[in-house]
Amino acid sequence: QPCRLKGVEHEALCGSVRRALNPMQPQGTQIEVHYAVLPALARRKADDPVFFFAGGPGQSAIELAGPLSKRYARFSNRRDLVFVDQRGTGRSAPLKCADDDERSAVQPLGEGLDEAQRLRRVIDCRAALQKLPHGDLRYYTTTIAMADIEAVRAALGVERFNAIGASYGTRAVLEY
Repeated sequence: QPCRLKGVEHEALCGSVRRALNPMQPQGTQIEVHYAVLPALARRKADDPVFFFAGGPGQSAIELAGPLSKRYARFSNRRDLVFVDQRGTGRSAPLKCADDDERSAVQPLGEGLDEAQRLRRVIDCRAALQKLPHGDLRYYTTTIAMADIEAVRAALGVERFNAIGASYGTRAVLEY
């Protein structure tokens, strides 16, 4: 359905596919894998879109649509640009620790070096994530996430696509 994305001048199309958290239990807990498509600007567009695979791991691809749409503007003339929030990122069953935003801010050097404190934060975060309805962390792997990408590709009716990956996204592209 039509949507607006931060930093994107023209209207996008947003959607999601329902996926089993555990692929071996298709009737079990379900998650939504969200994606956004920036339609090609030309009337006669190419039928092979460009899929972006975000870094991180943990980065939202959809949140990168604004800056990437400008960087890859030449692609968007003839090709749709597709951004998928992989499971565990962005709006797709997000896995965020309570202090994620705080840790990205500048902190005293001593706090970052305190190994016991870091370990406590990791243990607390894991416990909190596992309490989420979608918190079985065994099902947040690259292989399973790439099966989700395949489901998005099929839902969009795309036969083949071009892939651009950054950082962890390069590994994801190779896995796909």
